[in-house]
Amino acid sequence: MKNIRYYVFFALDLLKGGKHKKAIDETMKINTEFSKYKSIHDDALRKLLAHACTTVPYYKKYCGKSFDEFPIVSKAVYKEDIDAFISERFEKEKLFKSSTSGSTGTPFIVYQDPMKRIRVHSELIAYN
Repeated sequence: MKNIRYYVFFALDLLKGGKHKKAIDETMKINTEFSKYKSIHDDALRKLLAHACTTVPYYKKYCGKSFDEFPIVSKAVYKEDIDAFISERFEKEKLFKSSTSGSTGTPFIVYQDPMKRIRVHSELIAYN
């Protein structure tokens, strides 16, 4: 059900370049037509791994490795050296700090660049 908040949100988003609307549309389209977008998904994953192994200190040792050789990182490993997981393309102080409530243990903190923050918000809007 659409209300005044819906229209105000998207009007403001449009004035700011429509990034949320675009991200919501992409999320919904990929979700409903996943098989058509598998090659796009695979390409995005390749780009992400290339970015990670060239700009993220923790992953540099995995350059040239296959996807299966990248480690599954636990929260404990991440917490040991959070800075090793931040891309050199970003300044930590300019990233958004996002955290869980810690309902299943201790709170967990991650840092997000502005586009990731928009994607997270857009997914929440799209799926709610």
